[in-house]
Amino acid sequence: MKSIIIALIYIVMLPLLIQAQPEIKIEDNDNAETIYNKGLESFKSGNFKEAGLYFDEAIKLKPNFTKAMYNRGNVKLELKDFEGAISEFDLVLETEPENNKALFCRGMAKFFHGDSEGAYSDFTAVLARNYSHPKLHYYKGVCEFRKMNYQRALTDFDNAIQLDANFATAYNDRAACKRKLGDDAGAASDYLRAISINPSLYTAYENLGSIRRIAGDNTSALTYYNKALEINPQSYIALNNRGPVYYNSGNYDAAKSDFEHSIQLKPNYAFAFNNLGTTLIKMSRFDEAVIALNKAIELNQQYAEAFFNRGIAKEMQKDEKGSCSDWKTAYELGIKSAANLISKCK
Repeated sequence: MKSIIIALIYIVMLPLLIQAQPEIKIEDNDNAETIYNKGLESFKSGNFKEAGLYFDEAIKLKPNFTKAMYNRGNVKLELKDFEGAISEFDLVLETEPENNKALFCRGMAKFFHGDSEGAYSDFTAVLARNYSHPKLHYYKGVCEFRKMNYQRALTDFDNAIQLDANFATAYNDRAACKRKLGDDAGAASDYLRAISINPSLYTAYENLGSIRRIAGDNTSALTYYNKALEINPQSYIALNNRGPVYYNSGNYDAAKSDFEHSIQLKPNYAFAFNNLGTTLIKMSRFDEAVIALNKAIELNQQYAEAFFNRGIAKEMQKDEKGSCSDWKTAYELGIKSAANLISKCK
C-alpha cells in the first residue's frame, strides 16, 4: 500500500494592524459650543481626525450646528475624503444658502474629486457674490485654463496674486497662460518669481528649461532641467524634456537614456515613445524606432508626429507602402509638410 502523505496547512494568525482612533476629552459639563471649540483647536494643530471626532460630538448635541458641519467638511477635505466633504457642504448650504465659504469649499472638494465643471460652477457663483479669496481665484483660473480660456485664466491668476503676492503656484500657472498667449518673456519672469518664493517648485525649473530650449539656449535649458531633477528625480516630464537638449547637441545616447527613463516612470507616456523613436532613427536603429513609434500611436491614435516619424523609419527599412501610408495619415492629422514626402510615393 502506498503511503499517503497529508500535508497540513497551518494558518498563522497575525495580529491585525488597526490604527487606533484618537482619544478626545469631553467633560460632563461641555456643551456643543465648547466641544466645537476643542475641535477648532485640534484642527489648527493639524490633528484632523481628532478635530473630526470633536465636531461629530458637537453635532450630536446640536444637530443643526452648521459651523461644526462646515468644519467637519474641511476636516474631510484635509483627509482627502472629497465625497464626504461635498456632502457636508451640501448640508450647510441647505440650511444657509448664502454661506459663501461653504460654497467655495464645496467647489474645492469638487475640484479635487475630479469634477471640474461642478467646481467651476461653484467658483463662479461665489465670485458673483463678491466673495474673494486667493485660492478661489487660483482654482477658477485652473478651470479656465483647462477650458483653454487662457485670457480669462490669466485674469484669475492676476487676481490671486494681487491678494497674495507670495502665491508661488499662481505665478507658475500664470506663466503657463502667458506661454499659451505667446509671451515667453513674461512667462520666464513669472517662473523666476515662483522659484524665488518657493525654491523647491521643480515644475517652474522644468518650464524655464523648455523656454530656454525653444530659444536655442541648450546650456541654460540643461541647467534648469538638471535642477528640476535634483529636486524631483521622479519627474518623467523633466526627463522627456531634457532628452531633446541632448538630442540637439548630438548626444543621442544620453537622449535615449532620458526617454527610456521617462517611459520607465510613466509607461503610457506617448510623447516619450515618440521622442525615443525619433532618437533611434538618428542612431540608425530603425527596427527599434518602429517599435517605439508603434507604442506612441497605440497610446494616441491621433498623434500626427508619431505617424510622420514612423513613416521615416519605415522608409529607411525600405517599406515604401508603409511609409507612404503613415505620411498620408500624418498629413490628414495636420502635418502639411508631409505632402512633400507623399509626392514621392507611387
